[in-house]
Amino acid sequence: MSDALRGLLEHAFINRALISGTFSSPKGNLDDLAKKITVKPIKTKAGYVFQFEKFYPTRVLHENLKPPVAFEKALALVRDSYRQTVLFLPEADYHILSRGGEAKIIKRQASRSEATLSHDRPKNYRLPKGQAVDYLVRLGIMNPEGQVFQKKYDKFRQINKFVEFVEDALNKAELSEQHLRVIDFGCGKSYLTFALYHYLTNVRGLSVEATGLDIKEDVIDLCNRLADELGYRTLRFAVGDIASYDFAEKAHMVVTLHACDTATDEALLRAIRWQSDVILSVPCCQHELFPKIHHWELKPLLKHGVMKEKLASMVTDAIRACLLETFGYEVSVMEFIDMEHTPKNVLIRALLRKPGFYPEKYKVFKDFLETWGLSETYLEKGVVAHRLIPEFYGTR
Repeated sequence: MSDALRGLLEHAFINRALISGTFSSPKGNLDDLAKKITVKPIKTKAGYVFQFEKFYPTRVLHENLKPPVAFEKALALVRDSYRQTVLFLPEADYHILSRGGEAKIIKRQASRSEATLSHDRPKNYRLPKGQAVDYLVRLGIMNPEGQVFQKKYDKFRQINKFVEFVEDALNKAELSEQHLRVIDFGCGKSYLTFALYHYLTNVRGLSVEATGLDIKEDVIDLCNRLADELGYRTLRFAVGDIASYDFAEKAHMVVTLHACDTATDEALLRAIRWQSDVILSVPCCQHELFPKIHHWELKPLLKHGVMKEKLASMVTDAIRACLLETFGYEVSVMEFIDMEHTPKNVLIRALLRKPGFYPEKYKVFKDFLETWGLSETYLEKGVVAHRLIPEFYGTR
């Protein structure tokens, strides 16, 4: 390759001038090479890097490289792998045509402004429209050409939103394990279980062992067949309920989506006992506190069933968040797009920071219960029964 090409790539990557770029028209077999690769600069906790996004027929992979390594990578891609390369720099656009070991550089007027160095990615890059994703085709969300069916578009958006939450949680979590064990409690038809597995393995490139658990045997059989057909060898589905199922090892990530009433609490209890690193929970119906909750000053509100139900739901999730904080979790409660079009659209995200029991947090929890005329909740009974709360505090 010419000195001119090397100088251009050094300027783009070593001098950090690149706004964005694309490598396309692979020279080899598509099974070995990505259909195209895009690259852009971003800032991460590790510093300034270039993110290479590789588009394969059924997956998208990402690689973050420091400037010197990114330069060598780009040089190899132009020399050995792709016939066309476009680099957008502040002063000009450069089109590189690679043929027979030679590269022709065409300089054109600049069409891009300076790069935004954020870690935010295009809204649908995880499951891009127009690009077929194997499990989404099998589940009837899109056709083999990658077009999302109109009637399934809300579900497609919901799956993308869920993957965004997973990505954000993983970026913020303090995971030390290279091999992740993931449990999805109450997985149902498993649209989101398959999305989670696809993202963790095919997009993030992680080593994952995932299990979906549900009480419906016919649904579980269907999910296992689909996992086999897709070649998802480390994704399994099992029949059982959360309270009694025998788990051999700790799960690093616990997911519970629309587990009804205290089934959500059973899943949270299991995660607390494991000290799971990441918890993502979207509660469903919440009946436990509805007949128990009372607050003298709010009696005019609580006498109306529809308002009492909404309030009881918020109090229930606040109680769960408080108790998770008692055991060293950093908790966020966020709005979630719901697949079934119900108002149950709250997601509780808990990231383990400092494992242990924190009496000051437990006092906040107990004071909050007292405010609402409550003595104990299902989740608290569980942590007391498993001796996760010191006896002095558990019997106050």
